[in-house]
Amino acid sequence: MHDGGIIGYSHLLFASKPSRVHSCGFGIVIHQEYQRQGYGRELIEETIKLAKELGKKKIWLHVYEFNKPAIKLYKKLGFVEEGRFRKEEFKAGRYIDVISMARWI
Repeated sequence: MHDGGIIGYSHLLFASKPSRVHSCGFGIVIHQEYQRQGYGRELIEETIKLAKELGKKKIWLHVYEFNKPAIKLYKKLGFVEEGRFRKEEFKAGRYIDVISMARWI
């Protein structure tokens, strides 16, 4: 149960390039002990709402291929895979893909 402290955060990323002012990126972190309790979904929904209020039409993110629970949640919330950076990062002794996902809002 949440005790009123910080359980995580999200942030929006804005491009300064005029041709990309319609979209923004976002990131989210939920502390491990609070994951899989609905907080992530709620935070993502509020972040999408904020982006829409700011006049954005599209929101995008990057997620590691091994983060299956996050990918499943993003898909439930209407995100689709738009691209994949193959073997983009080296983690835990192996190269992993980074998936680019987006949703029109």
